[in-house]
This record gives sequence, C-alpha cells and structure tokens, in this order.
Amino acid sequence: MTDFEDHDTANESFDDSSVRGFLGSWQAPKADPAAKQASLAALYQELAANSSAEIPPAWAAARPRWSMLQVWLILQSQIRLVHRWIWAGTALILLLGLLVTLASNSTSSITALPFVLAAPIIAALGAALLYGDDTDPPLELQLSTPIPPRAILLARLALLFCFNLGGALIGSIILAVLRSDITFMPLVLSWLAPMTALSAFAFLCSVVLFDAALSAIISLLIWMALAWRHLGGAALPPAVSALFPDLWSARLQPALFLAALAAVLFALFLADREIRWANTGEN
Repeated sequence: MTDFEDHDTANESFDDSSVRGFLGSWQAPKADPAAKQASLAALYQELAANSSAEIPPAWAAARPRWSMLQVWLILQSQIRLVHRWIWAGTALILLLGLLVTLASNSTSSITALPFVLAAPIIAALGAALLYGDDTDPPLELQLSTPIPPRAILLARLALLFCFNLGGALIGSIILAVLRSDITFMPLVLSWLAPMTALSAFAFLCSVVLFDAALSAIISLLIWMALAWRHLGGAALPPAVSALFPDLWSARLQPALFLAALAAVLFALFLADREIRWANTGEN
C-alpha cells in the first residue's frame, strides 16, 4: 500500500469516528409549545394576507411585443392543432359545391346556387371544431407559454377562416369564368356575409358549450333552417321568421358583419375568462 492510500484510509477512519461521535452526542431539542404556537400563528397570518393575491399566469406576467415573426410563429404552431380532416373536408365540400353549381343549368337567383349555400356551412363546421377538450392542449402547457390564450384562439380561427375564404374565392373565380351568367363580385358578396356570421356564431357556440361535436350539430341545424327558409320553404309564423332571418339577403350584410365581429370578441372574452377561472381553481 502506498503512502497516498495510507493517508486516505486514515482520513476516512477519522471522518467516520467524528461522525459517529457527533451522532452519539446529539440530542433532540425539547418541545416548546409556546414557540410552536407562535410559529403557527405567524404562518396563518402570512397565509391570510396573501390568500387574496391572484397569481397571474405566465402569459399575463410577460406581455410580449408583437412582431410579424411572432405572429407567423403562432400561426404556424396552430396549424398542427387543427385536424387534417378539417382541411380536407373543407376543400372537398367546396369542390363538390363548385361541381354541382357548374353541372346545374339553373337560372334562379345567385344566392340559391349550391356553391353559395355550401360555403357558409363548411366554414361554420370548421369553426365549431376549433375549441374544446379534443382540440386544445393541456391547460398547463398553454398557460406556461407567454402568449395570451385569446391570441392563440384568434390565430386558430383566422387560419381556418382564411383557408375557407381562399377556397371560396378560387371557386368563385372558376364559376365566373366558366359560367357567363355569374359575375364575380355579386357572387362573392352573396356568400361572404353568411359565411362570416355563421362561422362566428359556431365559434361562440363552441366556447360557450366547450363541446365541439355539439357545437357543430347546432350550427348544422341552424344552417338547415336558414337554407330551407331562404329556398322558399313553407310559410313561417312571424315569430319564427324573426328568429331565422334570410341570411343571404343583401340588406342584412352590414348587420351580419357587425354581429360576427361582436360574436368573435365575446367568444375570446369568454375563453380568456374560462382559462383564468380554471387557473385560479387549480392554484
């Protein structure tokens, strides 16, 4: 055994004996009920003083300065959360509406074309599926990001609506080129306001109900009632007609855009409040 090894062995023995000696001589402190009560009282007082203080989530503590790069990154991240079959289903329904409109030789009103009637409902069904348990990531992951939840939802809605808008515009261009009885701008105006309003309502419905499937069913039923009334269904009582206005009427377009804006803002407000309440309950 070398001198270095002998030195390590001696130090190890000395350390072991010191530890054993310290442990053998150590005695537990005596209980002091008065000191215990004083510590508990101070703790309760501190908890009572801070119980009303709300711990802000990560996105509230850090208010990022928006830039085009940040907006692009948010939009890019939300593309993955929208189910692929929503994109495929939207394109398929718009294509079917386009083909049926091209195949039909109807000379009726432009608002009665299959493409005009299909564009609002496919956009609404997609918007209804943007919010809910099956779409949103776990709440802890979303709150850990410095991005407000309302900005995430708005990015998700903007992505899907722009996709529907682009597809409907392309279909309108094709119809205007291939059918001489269809003009581009009147065709766009005939479906743009109904699509905007119905999508906003479906999005609000999904936020209120927090159930994507139920929101989609409600949106589909409302669209069926509106389309049936527009296409000249049986005469409805005045009270029922007031609940189901002619969504494709030109005079209602300004009101539809305003209603859509109000519905989206209210939905974002409710979603933000819901996440705040959930975060407070978890804390």
